[in-house]
Amino acid sequence: MPSRRASTALYRSCALLLVALPRVAAGQTAPCTYDSCGLRVESKVLSTRLVAGREGRPVARLGMFPPQIRVLAQAPDSARYQYLAFRSSQRSGAWLSVAGLALIVGGAILASEHPRHDGLSVGVLAGGFALSIGSSFSFRRGWNHLQRAVWWYNRDLSSSP
Repeated sequence: MPSRRASTALYRSCALLLVALPRVAAGQTAPCTYDSCGLRVESKVLSTRLVAGREGRPVARLGMFPPQIRVLAQAPDSARYQYLAFRSSQRSGAWLSVAGLALIVGGAILASEHPRHDGLSVGVLAGGFALSIGSSFSFRRGWNHLQRAVWWYNRDLSSSP
């Protein structure tokens, strides 16, 4: 028959396990599978979002300026590289759009306020349109990088255990 000291120690150990086990189990997360964590882009009328999983949990809203997408920023090398290239191209496209719009508005104001400077206003307008066209190429390049980043991220999910 165990001594009183041994049985007290046994009871204390069991109580500690009963208290600690649920906390340890709660800290464990389910493995990230394609069904639960896979990324995709969803477009609506005036909104484009990056969503995750079968239920479409919002990850980021995609707009003119690139969002911080933590899951891609912390992804393995290929996905992270494509994500950083997306951010760079998207940022360039956004600033080219802003500059192009500013030149177009400036050229229109110049043309209406100073009709004698038609050549200058046409040049400013043409520069604005050129920057706007350049921004569309930059946005397209950024979009392609985002698609590749999502593909690499999802590819790594499907090969995980």
